[in-house]
Amino acid sequence: MTMRETVKPRPAPEAPEPEAPKEKKGYPLAATIIVSLLLVLALFGGRDNDAGVSSGAESIGFILGWAFAGVFLWGIAWAITIRHASRGWKWSSFATVVALGLLTGLARLA
Repeated sequence: MTMRETVKPRPAPEAPEPEAPKEKKGYPLAATIIVSLLLVLALFGGRDNDAGVSSGAESIGFILGWAFAGVFLWGIAWAITIRHASRGWKWSSFATVVALGLLTGLARLA
């Protein structure tokens, strides 16, 4: 009688764990600074400082227009980099740009 030798199965090689997708990192501070600089530089643009506003309703529209310009520029920055940032950064950069747009509109009226 011969003893049969049993062959133990080899464990299957472990497959490497799939790497988690790299999280994109946004740069909301840099984007907010750039948008703010663009708003301030636009404040100094033009030949004269006269806004051409004659009534209160026009003044409100003029100031809101500057705020909308800030929102438009922020939207471009959001599409490029801010969308990858945290929710807090998104809202704070948005609020900062809108406030600066309102202030530049007020400064342009003065």
